[in-house]
Amino acid sequence: MYFKRGTIIWTDLSVWDMPHGKYAVTIGENDTLLGFCLINTEKSPFPAKEKFQVEVLFKNNKFLDHDSFIDCAEIFYIDKDKIDELYKNGKVKIKGQLYSNDMEKVLHYGKCDENKVLTPKKKNFFQ
Repeated sequence: MYFKRGTIIWTDLSVWDMPHGKYAVTIGENDTLLGFCLINTEKSPFPAKEKFQVEVLFKNNKFLDHDSFIDCAEIFYIDKDKIDELYKNGKVKIKGQLYSNDMEKVLHYGKCDENKVLTPKKKNFFQ
C-alpha cells in the first residue's frame, strides 16, 4: 500500500464532505480503514482540542503552501478499497511525506493520556 504512516495526501472536497480540498496525514490503519488527521491553516478554535494541534512548518514540509497545524484530536477514515479508487480517479493525490520530527509529535499527541477527545479505540490508530 502506498499510503504508509506519514504520507501526506490532498483530497478533493467530496472525499470528506468539506467545503474545499484538504491536506491530511496518514496516521495508521486497521484491517479495513486508513486513518488520517487533517492539516489546517489555523489552530482549532475549540478549547478541548487546542493543545492537540501540531504546528508544521513550511520550511520542513515543502508540500505545504505555508505553516499549518495538524489536528490530532480528530481522525477521518477512508476504506482501503475506496482510497485506491479515489487515488486512481484523482480525488486523492499523494503530496509527500511528513517531516519525521513532526510525525513523532503527531503520534505523541494523538495517543497521550491527556487527549480525552479521542476514544481509546481511535487512539489505536496512533500506536
